Amino acid sequence: MKRTMLALALVLACGTAAAKDGSKISTNSCDVESDYALTTQGNAFVFTRDDGKAPKRMSLGGGKLFIDGKPAELTAADQVRVDKFEGELRQLLPEVQQVTVEAIDIAFTALTEVARGLSSTPDQTIAKLEKSHALARKELQSRPAFMFNRNGGDALAGI
Repeated sequence: MKRTMLALALVLACGTAAAKDGSKISTNSCDVESDYALTTQGNAFVFTRDDGKAPKRMSLGGGKLFIDGKPAELTAADQVRVDKFEGELRQLLPEVQQVTVEAIDIAFTALTEVARGLSSTPDQTIAKLEKSHALARKELQSRPAFMFNRNGGDALAGI
C-alpha cells in the first residue's frame, strides 16, 4: 500500500510542480507515470485503472481507504499517511481547477483564431466555439472538483 500511495503522491506532486509558476518557462520535467486515472465522487478521490491489474479501484475519503470496494486495514502510521495524503489532495483541488480553467480558455482562444483565419464561415464557426466555451466553463463550475481520466469521461467530453 505504501508503494501505491507513494506513486500517486509523486504523480500529483510532479503535476503541480510543473503548473506552480505559469510565468516562467521551465525545462524541468517529471517522468513519473501512473496507471491510475483520478476522479472525484462526492468528497472522495477515486483512483481507477483499466489495464486488468489489481487493484482496479481505490477510493479515499473521510480518512478511509477502500481498495476494490473493501475497506483497507490501516495501522496508526498508515492512517496518518492516508490523512496527510487526502489533505494534500484537497489543498490541490483549487489550483487544479484554476489551471484547468486557464487551459480551456487558452485552447478556445487558439481555436477561435484558427477558425477566424481558416474557416469558410468564420462567424458561424466562432459562434459555435463561443457556445462550446461557455458550456465548458459552466460544466467546470457545476463540477469543480473533477479530473480528466483516460477514457474521456471528464466534464468536457460532450463539448
